[in-house]
Amino acid sequence: MITQKHDLDVTPSGVLPVVNASQYDVGRIIKFYLYNESEVYNIPVGTSVLVNGIKPNGDAFSYNATYTDNVVTVTLTDQMTVIDGEVKCELRFADALGNDIGTTNFILLVERAPFDASIPISETEI
Repeated sequence: MITQKHDLDVTPSGVLPVVNASQYDVGRIIKFYLYNESEVYNIPVGTSVLVNGIKPNGDAFSYNATYTDNVVTVTLTDQMTVIDGEVKCELRFADALGNDIGTTNFILLVERAPFDASIPISETEI
């Protein structure tokens, strides 16, 4: 498995961090190390974490993420990377009762694949 590690500040700064991926990446693991300004941000026990996003075509996705202490782990799915371009994403935190605690945002920048299964592959070397 390919694992990427990124620091992510839960305090909005106006500049969204960019996470790079390739079109059709599935199973790539993104680990977000959370901070509140310069302090480690430990997620409260019992919190649920979702990764939500809107693809360039306007379709959305929402998947569960996991966490330990200040590290949120997101595993990329086919729907997260099927369309190339900027995918606007958030990590959404909710307490045990389902009440929102907050969000932190990032951009998943999906690089276009050179070709996909719909392009015929040459049968000879000529």
